[in-house]
This record gives sequence, structure tokens and C-alpha cells, in this order.
Amino acid sequence: RNEANGHGYIVEIDPYTQNSRAKKRTALGRFRHEGCAFGKLEAGKPVVFYSGHDSRFEYLYKFESAAAWDPADANPANRLATG
Repeated sequence: RNEANGHGYIVEIDPYTQNSRAKKRTALGRFRHEGCAFGKLEAGKPVVFYSGHDSRFEYLYKFESAAAWDPADANPANRLATG
């Protein structure tokens, strides 16, 4: 296993479900993420995340989910699977 290539993904955790497992969100890209923050959630619009690359002269990245936000959805677990 090459440890240098085993990191760099955003991981989503569910603090409300005791036995849930962390989900690697590969759609958000793989690089030295400095952090990840979501934008304002609006019904009928995609979920938006912003992330910065943690190196010199790098960029701020924006991810838009393919699925629209629906606050009435009882199973929103895969909104970040595709973008």
C-alpha cells in the first residue's frame, strides 16, 4: 500500500446515527483539502460545498451536487455521491 496516495478525500460522518460509518466522498475530489464548508441550503437547489487546497498558489474549489436539496427528504444520505 502506498501511504502517500491513501489520503486526500473529504469524509462525511453522521453524528446523529450511533452506528453509522464514515463515507468517503470521492466526488469532491482528492487533494490536500484545507477544509470543507457547505453553502446555504435552499429547497430545490443543489447542495454546494467549498473547499480550499492546502498548498501554495492553489485554489478554492466549489462542488455542486447533482441532487437538489429537499428538507422533507427522510433519506438525504447520498446527495454528495455525484456532482
